[in-house]
Amino acid sequence: MIRASRSTWRRAVSGLLAAALGTALAVVAAPTAEAATVTISADYRSDAGPFDKAKILNANEGGYLTHNSLNWLPEAYDPFKEAGLQLVTITHLLNENFYNIVSGTGPNFSYDYTKLDRVIQPLLDKGLTPMMGLAFTPEVLGGATKAQGFSNAIPNNNEYWKLIVQNLVQHYKDKGHTGWYWEVWNEPNLGTSFWNGTQAQYNALYKATAEGVRAADPSAKIGGPATAQPTGAFIRDFTNYLGQNPSVPLDYLSFHEYGESFDLTQAEADLARNGRAGTPIFITEWHASPNMTQGPGAMSDTNVMATYAAWKMSHALTKPGLSKIFHFAPKEGLTPTKLFNGDLGLLTVDNHRKAVFNTYKLFNSLGPTRLSTNLSGAGTATGQVGAITTKDPGSKSVALLMWNHQNTSTDVSVNLSNLPYAADGKNIRVTQYVIDAHHGNYYADFAAGIRGWDVGPSENLRPQESKVVPGSSTFARTFVPAPNALVAYVLEPTSDAVTDAAQVGPTPIAVGSRNLAQGRPVSTSSSIEAWSWSKAALTDGLNHSFSKVDAAPAASGWSSDPHTTSAATESAYVDLGSSLDVDRVVLWPRDDKECEGYGFPKDFALQGTDNPAGTWTDLAAPVANYNNGQPLPPGAGAQTFAVTGKYRYVRVIATSLQPACAGDGVPKHFQLAELQVYGGANMAAGATVTASSALEDWGWSTRHLTDGQETSDGPAYGYSSAWGRTDDPDVTVRLTLPSTKTISRIDLFPRTDAGNEGKGFPIDFSVRVANDANCTTWSTVVARGNYWNPGRFTQTFGFAPRATRCVEIEATRLYRFTDSGFHLFQLGEVKLYN
Repeated sequence: MIRASRSTWRRAVSGLLAAALGTALAVVAAPTAEAATVTISADYRSDAGPFDKAKILNANEGGYLTHNSLNWLPEAYDPFKEAGLQLVTITHLLNENFYNIVSGTGPNFSYDYTKLDRVIQPLLDKGLTPMMGLAFTPEVLGGATKAQGFSNAIPNNNEYWKLIVQNLVQHYKDKGHTGWYWEVWNEPNLGTSFWNGTQAQYNALYKATAEGVRAADPSAKIGGPATAQPTGAFIRDFTNYLGQNPSVPLDYLSFHEYGESFDLTQAEADLARNGRAGTPIFITEWHASPNMTQGPGAMSDTNVMATYAAWKMSHALTKPGLSKIFHFAPKEGLTPTKLFNGDLGLLTVDNHRKAVFNTYKLFNSLGPTRLSTNLSGAGTATGQVGAITTKDPGSKSVALLMWNHQNTSTDVSVNLSNLPYAADGKNIRVTQYVIDAHHGNYYADFAAGIRGWDVGPSENLRPQESKVVPGSSTFARTFVPAPNALVAYVLEPTSDAVTDAAQVGPTPIAVGSRNLAQGRPVSTSSSIEAWSWSKAALTDGLNHSFSKVDAAPAASGWSSDPHTTSAATESAYVDLGSSLDVDRVVLWPRDDKECEGYGFPKDFALQGTDNPAGTWTDLAAPVANYNNGQPLPPGAGAQTFAVTGKYRYVRVIATSLQPACAGDGVPKHFQLAELQVYGGANMAAGATVTASSALEDWGWSTRHLTDGQETSDGPAYGYSSAWGRTDDPDVTVRLTLPSTKTISRIDLFPRTDAGNEGKGFPIDFSVRVANDANCTTWSTVVARGNYWNPGRFTQTFGFAPRATRCVEIEATRLYRFTDSGFHLFQLGEVKLYN
């Protein structure tokens, strides 16, 4: 066995984390402060008013050209709800980029809400509410053509514009939706970027818009002017116009602010001067910076934005004149072919949760009543170190969220007093969550080279402490938040017994949820390498066809060459790098709105081989007359096929092709947005297990570590180090695989037997892999320290794929059993996946 001292383990931790996160830690966006003690205290009885989630948990999606796939945004609505978003602004409603609502000649226009409803209705179905951005000019009023999509032209007829707006509002009123917020235009003050008109023309358009909105829905809320800054002549002159025209409604004044301090001074003065004092103010776009192309690892990609957002959201709560703020953007898409590029979303273009997403999730978890929270120490005066404490009077839960938006760690002491738990005869379930460079931060996975996971191993917000402690009227903790870290504690009353075993576990990451094909090379029978098509785009991680993008290159997917007949054969195959077990192939159809569902083959087969020049074997029965030979319907999405086999190369071969777009008789093509391959085989099955220390009795044995039994409820319990050690020895367990396997994930299963849940799980440990003949050259892929008792919950760790013959788990600080005083390393099971 290869052995390592504790100092070697610490070097492994430092080296692994530095390599994975060097880019993230290089960001210098937060202020630097000397490490100092910060004290935070709150009294359960000190109500400080309601905690207003509706004020801060809103977002503005903007007009990324990725919306040309009408499936792209709705697939993010479940995460939007998870983040607690209340209002989501959908804009570019009336120009021709996306929804193509109005056609014909006024005043008897024709209206078609099919495309817009595909984006709005799913949002409503998730319980979220749209804020509707009334911009820009449709083609029928002198705007850009459908081919152009957008121009800065202003409507050439305000009466017709009013009719179109009224019809739009009426459409949703007829569906039962009233009282929505409607915003007029976007940044009309930016020269000719969005508004090629005068201030007076904007004022007149605003009046016409308000009349159209209120004619359809008198309860609707109308506002603007959505300027790019909170100050300047445009807002002043707009409010002057409102002062001179008191009958023109203004339900809220809106503007955007990037990297500033939510300055309401001019806006409030302008409103008051014109008889509109007390009008709600909305900041309908905010972020640290408007720059969306700062490169991978920019502030907006990492935990630095997570702490910045906490600071700014808490600051917004202190502004009584500020009614709502909207993060730009909930989902990013400026440069879709760069999965990280410094864009501004809570979610990446391919739906991964960024660190700032988890900030929103923590804010959403806070209770309805704020407690007066006292802070002192370095950084607290500016709010860069801060905290919010809340309670739920019904459940009597308490939540404390603190942030350290500085480039140094800081010592923190927390004390909560007059808690009701002891008086109520309840114990306390304590759960801690952390966001920092290593936790709740998907960029850490990306920087480490981890690709293809549906959910990254470091992506989700997951508990870092979870236990039941004795009931008390006080709660005290000292801890040291890392640079740019958030730490949250949730206290809940419980009748459960006191235990150090986790009560709340991480969200499970499904086995077989890594796309083995992502980023792998593709070979094709033919390929159009132009007009946003390429064979490389077939495995680029983008499941939608982005034929139009704000920042090149566009990426629609792969298209074969054209054929004059459907009776043609075309194929594409991916090289997985080694022979892998596969159980699922997913084909994503072309889905740009102009040609959605076209190009998908009628007859095809899914096949595998280890030699692409040799024989291909069917992975499933060949498919004939798919979808009755018709293009896939709008919104069809992923087409999933169960397969069986173990091969290096996976191919889809089509023998009957379809038109590439509606109205095309010829030519015929084979077209896909993405090809995905999945497999969930446990690579640890059949491994030989040896250990530097082992107990071979009472249901414990090295052979039980890979026997497939995930629980330790008997008669086989799993693996245990040798009984009777009162010191704290290093212990190493080795799995020697039957042959070289590619792995990128290890699942460690703790003890699950009643009363011993999680006991024996190591406190400090590392995982390393080797692939040389004698397993002597090792690479550390996982390193963890101060690990808490995980209870019954499986612990998943991921890393970039590695060819592996041997895996070692080294525990350098063991769990101590209080009843015996023995230090033991115990696991119920180990599984390995790619």
